[in-house]
Amino acid sequence: MTGRNAVFLGVLEADVLLGAVSSLKHKRAVIRPVLARLRRLDVAVAEGGDPDLHRRATIGVSTVSGESARVVEVLDTCERLVAGSRNSSCCRCGAGWCRSTICRPPAGVSGRAGAGRPAGPRGERDG
Repeated sequence: MTGRNAVFLGVLEADVLLGAVSSLKHKRAVIRPVLARLRRLDVAVAEGGDPDLHRRATIGVSTVSGESARVVEVLDTCERLVAGSRNSSCCRCGAGWCRSTICRPPAGVSGRAGAGRPAGPRGERDG
């Protein structure tokens, strides 16, 4: 599916169980190469979740494209990469994408003034 002036946003969240990891330093040593391989796919990547859990990590991936098929392809590749990583196993992956039109400000926002700041409950802006 493509659309004129459309952009497709894709997000993948992977809950990863790590092997015999006993410290935060070891956890980073296992996760860092996975994040580096994902970044080579030109996606945004971050480790989230509870940093105190040494044997578990949450990896978030996002991508943007003008075609939904490309978003799905990239997220599938990322999921396979995470699932096939050494010293870890992916116990849950969730992915999704949505379509957004570009060059349209949100309702209640005119032009560029105030862009980036949320409107109050009645549409007013802090000033």
